[in-house]
Amino acid sequence: MPSSVPIAGVPPTTQLAGEAVVRVDHRTSWALVNPSADRPVQVTLRLVDLQGNLVGKADVTLAPLHRIGRFLSEFEGMEESPTHFNGVLKWKARGRSPRAAS
Repeated sequence: MPSSVPIAGVPPTTQLAGEAVVRVDHRTSWALVNPSADRPVQVTLRLVDLQGNLVGKADVTLAPLHRIGRFLSEFEGMEESPTHFNGVLKWKARGRSPRAAS
């Protein structure tokens, strides 16, 4: 069984929000890409529940042409995320616009 799903490209942006689910049978993962060949980008991730309460926060720096893909609990600052969760992951970039996908 494949562990990844192909998705269409996402244009660069400085803000994005998307589904964040953690259950026994379903975990949301996110991938971030810095398309810049010469500048790093700083990204702040905020995990909020459906009532808008902050549940976790992480700051990520992506080097030029760097990419990462992680489950929510793998981001530093979100290790204590709930084991059963339904909410939104919001991120905001400073610097050049990265790409993201969930």
